[in-house]
Amino acid sequence: MRSLIVLLIVLLLSTSACQKGIAPKTNIPFSLQATWKLIKYSGGIAGGTYIPTPDQQQTLIFRVDSSLCIITPNQITNTTYSLQTDSTINSPAIYFGNGMLPLVMTHNRDTLTLTSFTISDGYTFTYIRQ
Repeated sequence: MRSLIVLLIVLLLSTSACQKGIAPKTNIPFSLQATWKLIKYSGGIAGGTYIPTPDQQQTLIFRVDSSLCIITPNQITNTTYSLQTDSTINSPAIYFGNGMLPLVMTHNRDTLTLTSFTISDGYTFTYIRQ
C-alpha cells in the first residue's frame, strides 16, 4: 500500500511539472516522418517562384526518433528537429538542432510547405512526399 501511494505521488508530480520558456510540442495531425522532395521554392527580394535545378535538389528525411537527414547533391547533413508552436505567430514550426532558423510548417496529406518567418524577404519551400 505504501509503495502504491509513493508511485501515485511520483506520477502526480511528474505529470504536473512544467518547464518555463519552452513551447509545448505541437500535436501534428499527420505523419511528418517520411521522405520529402523539394519541388519548388518562392520568395526573396524578387518574390519569384523557382523550380530547383539539378544542383539545387533537396530531400528531407524526417525520422520517428526526431532525427533529420538533409540530402543535397553535394552534401548530406544529419541533425535533429522538434515540432513546437511558435508563440509569436501561433503556428506549428520546425526547430532544427543544428542552429538553422525555425520554419513555419503547413501541410496536407502529401505536400509539406516550410516558410521562413524570422526573415522579412524569406523563402517558402514546397516538398512532396516520396
